[in-house]
Amino acid sequence: MPTSNDVNKKHIDTFSTQLGNYKTFCDSLSAILKHAADELGIHPLIQARAKDIPGFAEKIVRKGYTDPFRQMTDLCGARVITQSLDDVQAVCEWVRERFLVDEPNSEDKLGKLRDAEFGYRSVHFVVSLRKDMMEPLGLGIPEFLYETMTPSGADGAGLVEPVYKAEIQVRTLLQHAWASVVHDNLYKSPFKNLKRKWSRDASRISALLENADECFAELLREIESFKHQYGSYMTVEQMQKKIDELAAVREFVPKTTGEGAPSKKYNNLIRRIARLYMAMGEHEKAAAELEPIAGADSLAKRDLAEALIKSGDEQKIFQGRGLLLELEPREQGDTTPDDPIAQDLLAETYAHELEIALEHSRRAYEANPTEPGILRRYIERKILCERQCGFLSLMYPTIERTLQFSRERARLEVGLPWTLHDIGMLELLRNKPYLALEAFIEAMTRSETLQGVDELITLLDALDSAASHAINGLEWSRAFLLLAKAVKQQDTPLAGTCRDLFGRNCQGGLQGPVVIVAGGCDPNVSEKIAAYESIITTAFKDFTGTVICGGTMDGISGMIGNLPGAGESFRLLSYLPAEPVERVQRHIKYEIRDARDHDFSPRGPIQGWMDIIASGIEPRDVRVVGINGGQLSAVEYMIAASLGATVGLMRGSGREASRLLDKPFWSVCSNILPLPADAMTVWEYLRPKTEPSLPPSAQDALGKQIHEDYRNNLRKKSTASDPSLNDWGCLDDDLKRSNIDVAAHYEAKLRLVGLTISAKAPEEIELYQFSEAQVARMAEFEHARWNLERLQAGWRLGTKDVEAKLSPYLVGWNELPEEIRQYDVDIVENIPKRLREIGYEICVGK
Repeated sequence: MPTSNDVNKKHIDTFSTQLGNYKTFCDSLSAILKHAADELGIHPLIQARAKDIPGFAEKIVRKGYTDPFRQMTDLCGARVITQSLDDVQAVCEWVRERFLVDEPNSEDKLGKLRDAEFGYRSVHFVVSLRKDMMEPLGLGIPEFLYETMTPSGADGAGLVEPVYKAEIQVRTLLQHAWASVVHDNLYKSPFKNLKRKWSRDASRISALLENADECFAELLREIESFKHQYGSYMTVEQMQKKIDELAAVREFVPKTTGEGAPSKKYNNLIRRIARLYMAMGEHEKAAAELEPIAGADSLAKRDLAEALIKSGDEQKIFQGRGLLLELEPREQGDTTPDDPIAQDLLAETYAHELEIALEHSRRAYEANPTEPGILRRYIERKILCERQCGFLSLMYPTIERTLQFSRERARLEVGLPWTLHDIGMLELLRNKPYLALEAFIEAMTRSETLQGVDELITLLDALDSAASHAINGLEWSRAFLLLAKAVKQQDTPLAGTCRDLFGRNCQGGLQGPVVIVAGGCDPNVSEKIAAYESIITTAFKDFTGTVICGGTMDGISGMIGNLPGAGESFRLLSYLPAEPVERVQRHIKYEIRDARDHDFSPRGPIQGWMDIIASGIEPRDVRVVGINGGQLSAVEYMIAASLGATVGLMRGSGREASRLLDKPFWSVCSNILPLPADAMTVWEYLRPKTEPSLPPSAQDALGKQIHEDYRNNLRKKSTASDPSLNDWGCLDDDLKRSNIDVAAHYEAKLRLVGLTISAKAPEEIELYQFSEAQVARMAEFEHARWNLERLQAGWRLGTKDVEAKLSPYLVGWNELPEEIRQYDVDIVENIPKRLREIGYEICVGK
């Protein structure tokens, strides 16, 4: 009678002859799983191995197997290690669909853990190959891997089972780390008495990893969602370029898998193209892309529904609703969670049936209560349906938590401008109207199109009526959006558009140039503001036009009202509440216009801009000077910048002027300039620009010669690699333009000291000799011109760094080192000689 050792040796010998087949099985299994990953559009680690002879021998001896080829299911094993739990689920569904799964011997380790238990969390499948599923893949799987055999004791029963079985483990990277480091070392440890202590430690680590896994899953979902939000960080031109790139790639991506199933990779590519079209407002093109794949892809069907709904066409909205209803669970007792995006879209299709809309919005909110857009639309519909907003204060904590998420999205420039729309509405709903207005201003500044603006305006109107005007500051946001829309609509004259929008609210009659002065009017900052009095007095010397300021006796308003010529040389306007406000005193030099609000608020600056536009004055021709200021000044600066005016904020003046210059978005806004506290620079900033009498050819010739003077002066001081020392023909265009601008400014400098130019033959010109005072005055003026040129080109104050556009010399004349002043002096002293070379002489004149 053979001993157990003899039996085991026989099994081991048999396995030795079969090992090659199991290695072939592993290769095939690896190829199948890689195909699955490609089809699912994921990027897991895939490992496959056949059990080696020592491992086989150890296990049959340890387990006492008598029929190891039936009892052992891991002679061939594969492991799929994914990035996220969602990918685990996708792989498991694919395995169950394509393999013959031995369910009794397969197990979901996670499902076996009790609620309060943490530990090993992989999914194990025992599988064999299905010929009907594997052959269409075209992977060349050997025929013998489909062989079957009769189970032991089932002779004559007609039962068969696969000869070749494999074990597939599916886990995340973090689950794999836990299993590799903890599980194998702990549960295979011989130290049984220490296992209890180690198990507690292992459970604690597992709990942390489980939480991290879920966080990773949420993060990856968010990233995947943001992949379809290209409108957030691309211009329309960039989006179109991306569409063209994806369309080119599409030609090389198969529409179906080898067995004819829809290719997830192809469908995802189409969805990306469609989302880009939707971000551009091209909903018909988005729908055309999605229609061919929507029948077999639920996400594409949902996207198609969105494209139809967002088109605004009633028939298409109804079609979109039908597609979304097809996606809803049908079977009674189905506990599948609602799709929050689908529910949110369904609510949109019931715009005229508020109770149904609110119900879908509630379901969306319950399915995803942290999504800002879903939360705010649920609250909005609740107000519209119930015709009251008394419940809002109870939701402030929820709104604040959600706003943190929205602000982070905005900081990362994701989902713009819609993320900012969400922030604006949520801030309104939690009674923070200034923060709401700031969000809407930034949204309009960033947006290239008017997508969503009409809907916002209509919504604000409806909410104001439903809430009986109880939402503070709602009218400010509505008025600004109307104003910004009028400015962005370039297809009709601005003045006419504005009058059409605002009717009797507009008063024209303003004469340019227009300067808006804003800033601190609080008596508490009067001393701070007073430090700028000499700068402001000099900057407005000889100014003619219209100045709009605060209208009161305090702070910057009082300073402007006290300027020589206020109300005489220049018109002085203010927008104040119709009824006097007790705490302030009006300045008699101001012409007062109705701000159309009961207190000081953003409605005043908005009304001012309505009148500016109604007067036919383009926003780009308006200058703003900002010194210090509180929250009202802040939105005044932002409104002006958003509409296209140039906003000069006094650097270092404190409070909101300084805060705005430090904000990531506004600090790099091309029309917001951090002005130095320098009277000549501010004067040049406000000075109306006139075309020089020098013809362009003369300016070009002068610019070239000015560059040569600069090269001669600096050749010994600068490095050979300094791009500003290149020959004129190799000089960057912006540097050429800078030199030409110096020449174009010659006449302005000469007029400053009572001189002018006239054409004359060069040989008849006697060089004009400037006095020291004239040279000093014009050199200071040249530095002011250079300050503005640099600031408008995006340069900022800092340690010199040409690539980063930082210069330590963006300061007032009095703060310049003597050697830097000399550059400006040299430019001025060369003016007579350079003008004579092109046939112009300097003479005394107006």
